[in-house]
Amino acid sequence: MKLYAPKYYKEFQCIADRCRHSCCIGWEIDVDEVTMQKYATLTDPYADRIRDSIDTDEIPHFRLSKGERCPHLDERGLCRIILSCGEDKLCDICREHPRFYNDTPYGREVGLGMACEEACRLILLSNDYGNLVEVGEAPGEPSTMIFQLEVLPIYFGEYVKISDVDFTDFKPLGQIYTYSGTLNGDFVFSSQETVDLSKLLSAAIGESSGLNTPYLLATNAGISFTLIYDQFVTDQE
Repeated sequence: MKLYAPKYYKEFQCIADRCRHSCCIGWEIDVDEVTMQKYATLTDPYADRIRDSIDTDEIPHFRLSKGERCPHLDERGLCRIILSCGEDKLCDICREHPRFYNDTPYGREVGLGMACEEACRLILLSNDYGNLVEVGEAPGEPSTMIFQLEVLPIYFGEYVKISDVDFTDFKPLGQIYTYSGTLNGDFVFSSQETVDLSKLLSAAIGESSGLNTPYLLATNAGISFTLIYDQFVTDQE
């Protein structure tokens, strides 16, 4: 699937020893399973120091040294693993930080988090913050958003439950006069999504709710809401 990123993304590069707020200090650095397998068979002269620095209790991670520094961060602020073995021997968290990924129905998005000094500089100085461009290919398939909705309209004081609403073949809507209505719903997402609430709610009530702020939801997150209104409601013919 396609990989998209903000226009400034390709300008990012770790500034290493010039960083004033190193991500190699003060953070637990977990080592992923694939990298653990690499380290187990590594024959580089520095390999034993890497293996000896890993605490395998629970999630494997580097055992921090004095001042909560990564044991492989030298006095100049450079990574000994890169210097001795090459950048391809970094664990996932070191190679990917501060990147994050978001799977959408259109492809995968990659961005830079603001926990990184250089990422902050690029983001805050960029005039292209909202512009996404195609930067390559990503493994896997585009995500599918799971849409679950329960509608409880009121017909002159009576609750009528409509369950398992199918929007794939939605029929034309006809207006019905009523004094008020209540809409209870849940939106559940199979993967991380940026959500425009006004678009989601308008699919059910036919108008913008005014809640147009995008929200970034994690995997399996959901939105639960109750909307009470005094107007015409719509129903399928």
